[in-house]
Amino acid sequence: MIPNDNFNNVIDNLPQQTNNYGNKTYRIDTNKKCIDGYIEDIEALKQTIDCILDTERYEYLIYSYDHGVELQDLIGQDPLYVKADIHRIVEEALLQDDRIISVNIVKITSSGENLYYTGKVESIYGDIEIRKEVG
Repeated sequence: MIPNDNFNNVIDNLPQQTNNYGNKTYRIDTNKKCIDGYIEDIEALKQTIDCILDTERYEYLIYSYDHGVELQDLIGQDPLYVKADIHRIVEEALLQDDRIISVNIVKITSSGENLYYTGKVESIYGDIEIRKEVG
């Protein structure tokens, strides 16, 4: 039997419910190379930022295509081009996380084959400083 009600009206009138899940995750101890307890909120976001910036996008099947940075294409490029494009690449990678509001790379330096950048990530928990090496 086909319902007489308009399907779209039924769907539109369903109660809207949003779930706010906690931000608790495992703490990765990079010194001991093990998982050591739990963290949440800003500490969990700091760990997520490090994980995103340390992972090459599309390289590992365990991560979705939204996770990681695309630095592989910068290898061998003109340093001026790399400096000009690094902000876009980092911003694009980090803004995939809905807890991050904005990304501002404030300083880019190079030493030999390596490039270093520092900046600030504005998040729902507050500002987070980032310092990374690309090399």
